[in-house]
Amino acid sequence: MKIILLIVLFFSLSVKALPKQETIGEWNSELLLRSERTTGLPGGREDLERTRLTIWMELTAPIDDNFSFGFSIKGNKGIDDADENLRNLDNSESNTLDVDQFYLDWNFSDPNSSNQSFLRFGKSYMATNFSTMVWDKDIITRGASYNQHWMTGSESESEIDLSFGSSQVEHIFNQETTLNYFNLHHTIGFDALFITYGGSAIQITNTETLIDGEFNLRRTNTNEALRLDFEIILLDLTMNFDVFDQSISLGFEAGQNMAVDDSNQMKRVNFVIGNNQIPGSWQFNLHYQDIEQDATVAAFNDDDWWFATWTKGYRVSTSYGITEDTFVQVSYFDEEWRTYNTKRIFLELRSFF
Repeated sequence: MKIILLIVLFFSLSVKALPKQETIGEWNSELLLRSERTTGLPGGREDLERTRLTIWMELTAPIDDNFSFGFSIKGNKGIDDADENLRNLDNSESNTLDVDQFYLDWNFSDPNSSNQSFLRFGKSYMATNFSTMVWDKDIITRGASYNQHWMTGSESESEIDLSFGSSQVEHIFNQETTLNYFNLHHTIGFDALFITYGGSAIQITNTETLIDGEFNLRRTNTNEALRLDFEIILLDLTMNFDVFDQSISLGFEAGQNMAVDDSNQMKRVNFVIGNNQIPGSWQFNLHYQDIEQDATVAAFNDDDWWFATWTKGYRVSTSYGITEDTFVQVSYFDEEWRTYNTKRIFLELRSFF
């Protein structure tokens, strides 16, 4: 009943928060209602069943022609307790309401131009896209980053995205590590075919604090790797095209932790068909990944997967678009770690405003 009341409250706030002509900025909001069941957990542990409601609201507003600010509020309410977050390998806290972002953007470009660049300072989610093999989008960082996007070609058939930055990682159990990164991607259009390729260089330091601090966040990494700096190189290639009026995305990602000599590689294949942003349409996703034990920092990658490294498995999901901004989705995960075969099912309702 509490979850239903929270949903009603959220929709009421969303209507009130819709930007009007006289407001100082723009609101963006998201609602996620998720139920999960996880079986085959290590050590003979009982199956995990829980439901969680997540509400997120962000305001972005201009200060003048060159500066703008943003802040956001995030709330989680579920049947699980915060005391279980460490045991359940979560990267977001249960039953909490916080200001999770507060940042300042220094904009260098004409707002009416397709070429955009800005510096971001403060506390925010990562201002660039990383593979889910190395980063969970729910983790907050504190620092500075630079982003540049520009179009090339007479008909804007080519795009380049460049970003780099340095930040402290605010994991819910540790705030001692530092992440430095450089990210470069290029998109080329050939009529109905778009190809995006590029890569990232990521350095994560002070990772020994993940095992020497109050909480042991070694997870599936070795102690030896965590006492070194992780130096990760990622490469990826994605093709987007249409077949019989169905949008298709096919991608491949590969990476390696250059700081260690063994068990240091990872790879992932992504296949998506359909578009759940079209009302009444279906979308089908298939993802397969194989991550060796010390290929990446296990505490920081996507916690939708139960095992972080030293694992291989796949995810299958299907979703249905209710409106342009709302869809329902069912996801099934099948993962192998050592002698364990863990399976996970998510049922989700997600809406953007």
